[in-house]
Amino acid sequence: MISMQILGGFQEYGKNCFLIEHLETSTRIMLDCGVQNGQPEVYPPLTPEIAQSVDAVFLSHVHNDHVGALPLLADNGYEGEIWLSEASYAQIGPIQQRWRQKSAAPYQAAAVDTLNFTPFSPATKGQKIHITNDLSFEWGHSGHMLGSVWYIVHLGDASLFYSGDMVLDSVTFQTEAPAQSSFQLAIIDSGHGGQVTSRQKSEQALLKALENPDRCYQIPVSLSGKACDLILTVYKRFPDRQLFLEPALREHLSDCLSYAANLHTGMKEQLTNLLADGRIACITSNQASVSGIYFTNRRLEDMKIIPIDSPAHPEFFYKAHPDLKDVEKLLGGIQAEQLVFFHSRPKDFTKLIAHIPKELILNGGVYQ
Repeated sequence: MISMQILGGFQEYGKNCFLIEHLETSTRIMLDCGVQNGQPEVYPPLTPEIAQSVDAVFLSHVHNDHVGALPLLADNGYEGEIWLSEASYAQIGPIQQRWRQKSAAPYQAAAVDTLNFTPFSPATKGQKIHITNDLSFEWGHSGHMLGSVWYIVHLGDASLFYSGDMVLDSVTFQTEAPAQSSFQLAIIDSGHGGQVTSRQKSEQALLKALENPDRCYQIPVSLSGKACDLILTVYKRFPDRQLFLEPALREHLSDCLSYAANLHTGMKEQLTNLLADGRIACITSNQASVSGIYFTNRRLEDMKIIPIDSPAHPEFFYKAHPDLKDVEKLLGGIQAEQLVFFHSRPKDFTKLIAHIPKELILNGGVYQ
C-alpha cells in the first residue's frame, strides 16, 4: 500500500513536492522538491524527520518550482541520491551557483555542495533502473523542456506514475506515453486543466501581432520548452526579420543539440540552421531599439510587449502544461486507484473536476 504526503503543488501553481511511502517496506521517496516563486520564495515544510527518512529523490526537470528547495532538504540532513536526466543534470551548475548566492535562503550555502545528483543515461529510456530490492523506476520524455521526464516508480509490489510537468504537443520536444497503464497512484500535471487552449490558435494570434516589420516587439520568456517553441515558430514564419535572444537563451538552444534524443525528428537540423543564421543575434546590455523581435525576460524600452502568460490577454496565452483536453487524453491511457492532480490553481482544479468524464475515472479512482 502507498501513502502520500503533499508538501506542495496541490491547488497551487508551484512548490511542487510529494512524499511517497510504501508502507509494507517503509520505502520513502520524494518526487520533486520545489519552491513557490516570488519575493520571498515559499518553501515546502521540510523537516529533519522528513529529509532523513527519504530513500531517493526524483526530479522531473530543473525549473525552480520543482528543484528550488533541494538545498533546504540537504540542510535538514538528506544525503541520498537525487535522480534526474543527463540533460537536466547539464543545467544544474548555474542553478547551484544561484542557490549559493541567496542571502535570505533558509539553509546554509554549504548544503548546496552536499547534493548528490545521479543522472541517468538517455540509453536507459524505457528500461527499469533498480535502486534497491524494493525500489526501481522507469522514465520517458515529458515534452515540457530540455531534460524533462515522467516517471514510473515501483515500490515493493506497488507502482505509481508521476507525469512531472508535461506538454503533449510541443513543437520542439518529444513526449512519450508510458508503456504501463495501471497504477496504484497517478500524479498528473493539470496546470491548464481549467481551460481548453489551442496551441495553433495562440500561434496564429501571436504571429498576427508581430506582422509589422518596422516595429520592435518583446516576447517575455525564460529558459523553457515554451521559449524554444516560440523562437522556432517565429523564426520560420518571418524569414526576413531580425531575432534577438538573451545569451543564456541562445546557449540553451545550443545545449539542445547535445541531447537530440529529447527532440522531435528533424528538430536538430532546424535548430542548427537557426543558430547559424546571421539574423539571430544576442541581446546586449546597451541594446539599441533595432527593429526586430526580442525574446527576453528583461523589460526593454520602447517595445510592444506580447504577453504570452497574461490571463488578461488570452488570445496570446501559450500553454506549457496540459489543458482540459490533454488531461482527458492522459486519463484515457492511465488507470489508477487514486488520482492526484497538481500544478493547478483552485479555480482551475474545480473546473477540471467538474468536466472530467466520469467514465475516465477507473477502478474507483479518487480525486484529492
